[in-house]
Amino acid sequence: MGDELLRAEKEYDLKSLSPENFGQILEILLQNGFEAPLFVAVIASNGAFMIGRYDEDGENLRWTKLADSNSSELRPPINIMYVDTRGEAARIVIKPTGESEIQLQ
Repeated sequence: MGDELLRAEKEYDLKSLSPENFGQILEILLQNGFEAPLFVAVIASNGAFMIGRYDEDGENLRWTKLADSNSSELRPPINIMYVDTRGEAARIVIKPTGESEIQLQ
């Protein structure tokens, strides 16, 4: 039964979850007092990961990837943690159903 559950889980392509596509999440974080630079860690249940940062670039934030696991598929649940320079943190979880939730700390 456990193997059936693993096969049924949706896998995400790393490009589809690329932090460049997280504009809405960034907007929420900035509205809640987060300040650039923001450091980001994306970690999937299969061990795939990506680490990077957002820096201010005029009116925009510029993404720089610092490291990744060289795996192109992320198996949910996927945990994404944002931390700003003051230590404020947010956690986003993408569940196997595709639903996500944001937890501000």
